[in-house]
Amino acid sequence: MNAIDLYNLGTECMQRGDTSAAENYFTMALAQDPQLAEAHANLAWLLETLQRATDAEHHYREAMALQPDALPIALNLAALLRTTQRLTEAHALYRTTLARHPDAPEVWSSLGVAEADLGHDARAAQCFRTALTLAPDFRAARYNLACLLLGQQRWEQGWHHFEARQTPAALAEHFQFPRWEGEDLSGKWLLIGVEGGYGDLLQFCRYASLLKARGAARVTLLCHPPLKRLLQTLHGVDEVLDWNDAIPRRGPDYWTLPMSLPRLCQPDPTPLAAAIPYLSADATALQHWQQRLPGGKPRIGIAWQGNPLHANDANRSLPTADYLAPLALAGTFQFVNLQKPADNETTVFPFTDGVDPMPEVEDFADTAAVLATLDLVICVDSAIAHLAGALGIPCWVMLPAIQPDWRWPSGQDTTPWYPGTHRLFRQRSPGDWHEVVQALCRELMTLDTERSPQ
Repeated sequence: MNAIDLYNLGTECMQRGDTSAAENYFTMALAQDPQLAEAHANLAWLLETLQRATDAEHHYREAMALQPDALPIALNLAALLRTTQRLTEAHALYRTTLARHPDAPEVWSSLGVAEADLGHDARAAQCFRTALTLAPDFRAARYNLACLLLGQQRWEQGWHHFEARQTPAALAEHFQFPRWEGEDLSGKWLLIGVEGGYGDLLQFCRYASLLKARGAARVTLLCHPPLKRLLQTLHGVDEVLDWNDAIPRRGPDYWTLPMSLPRLCQPDPTPLAAAIPYLSADATALQHWQQRLPGGKPRIGIAWQGNPLHANDANRSLPTADYLAPLALAGTFQFVNLQKPADNETTVFPFTDGVDPMPEVEDFADTAAVLATLDLVICVDSAIAHLAGALGIPCWVMLPAIQPDWRWPSGQDTTPWYPGTHRLFRQRSPGDWHEVVQALCRELMTLDTERSPQ
């Protein structure tokens, strides 16, 4: 069997998810023909998915040496360099690639992301706009530009471009009634679909009240099942359905998406601050946790990881909870675990006298009841941060240096989405959570001092 045949077999195995066989075939192909650039490139991509970054980089570079004008190989290698936080090298490679492919919109968009990584927002915006000049329908560039503009609180432009995010195709195919684009809602029934993760819906569900103010007779909210009980406390919603319920194909006059509502209703979130809190904990569950959790000390809830499927989770989540152990020395506090373990995993809470209520937590209504007993939440950018905001609970959010989300405005330590409750603690160097934790410790010591008898 020749090298090409082995390469083709490897590609087939890779496409059906048999990574071990694919690696073997690619390796055998390269043993026969070390100059087969395609085998180096595919093996590199495979190794990257297996989180073997060093080996992947080697094969990407071998492929590039053999095919220096191959655009996908250069883009994949640059993306790997970004993933491993070698931002300057990634930026340089994008610039080199741009010199070879000056009319490639995907290179301009990727270079824009690299510029943003390095804090060059004006250059990043120009790169995204150049990409859109070359390809006006290039969704990635438009979405990247939207995130940049929203992070700068340039709401009107930002929400306009934000429509380039991927609309859930299943919704558009299911609903046999039109999408709402700002028409008169007097006496109408409007259904708000579901998109994104838990945090997205917790953040944007507040816009339902504006639909009622516009005269909507009935507002239905579709949500993820774990959010259903909690979202039934939302003002302005007549019914809450999850995707396990019977979702109407006909009946409503319009449907819309929660993250389209700012564009259609109120681009600047500042006026919505008066409506915080806009969700509430169940009174019975709240009483239960007030009795269960130890008293006598200020309670601080801790969450150190977000959804592992999030595109930026490697940067936004702490590798382990151990990074937060110094908080225990910052004062006399009762630490409460808010981290729900993944299936078949066990949470390791770094506070020896901490409390872990999460084994009893079934959904976000339960989590809300726990949060409502706390004096403060400390967490990464995750659904917990948005839940605390929706409940009006003070929250300190730890943010990464690489790709901090647009919801936490550039260069600020507060956010207009949750003014008065949230403070932002940012990495100054990629991956350096120790400095962030030290800043948290200093603030906790100040709190401890302020409450101590003089």
